[in-house]
Amino acid sequence: VAGTSYTTTVGGGGTGGSNVATKGSDSVFSTVTSVGGGGGGFSANLNGGSGGGENGYSSSGPGTGTANQGRNGGNSNNPGPTQGDRNGGGGGGAGTAGGLLTGGSGVSSSITGSAVTRGVGGNAANGNAGSGGSASANTGSGGNAAGFSGSGGNGGSGAIILKYPDAYVCTIGAGLTGTTAAPAGGSKVTTITLGTGTVSFA
Repeated sequence: VAGTSYTTTVGGGGTGGSNVATKGSDSVFSTVTSVGGGGGGFSANLNGGSGGGENGYSSSGPGTGTANQGRNGGNSNNPGPTQGDRNGGGGGGAGTAGGLLTGGSGVSSSITGSAVTRGVGGNAANGNAGSGGSASANTGSGGNAAGFSGSGGNGGSGAIILKYPDAYVCTIGAGLTGTTAAPAGGSKVTTITLGTGTVSFA
């Protein structure tokens, strides 16, 4: 609605670690909330927009996702016969649940004019092996787990993407970082990538 200010927050990705990963924070536009992803491994916050994967060293169980946002995390094979055989469960994705070692698939959207896949679950680690790569910013994807003695990667931050008729002008308020693409097909697209503030239209 023209002249209305909409509260807008871009959620940050969860932080990886050597044992405990934190949950991602929520992204909010007006009354719409996209829940941050659950932490993996030994996290106390396994549940989220997508669920974190079960660790391979204790029976925590995987995290559960949020309806219409993300899927459950994957189960581990805990306990494996030896420490090196204990495989973790992958994080849930926006499209499918996590599996043993493998994160769930994301979902492709062309709202910006080209197909981009977001919300991919992070991969788990195989025993002592594996490195914890971080997800790219503004993808909502999960970081990858590391082996028993390593440190898991960080999750990707969220993004808020707004598509609207090109007759309108979008004002990005203080505290937010974003860009507006040139009109195409009768629409503009504004992408908010960081911060908290308000967005309005005129």
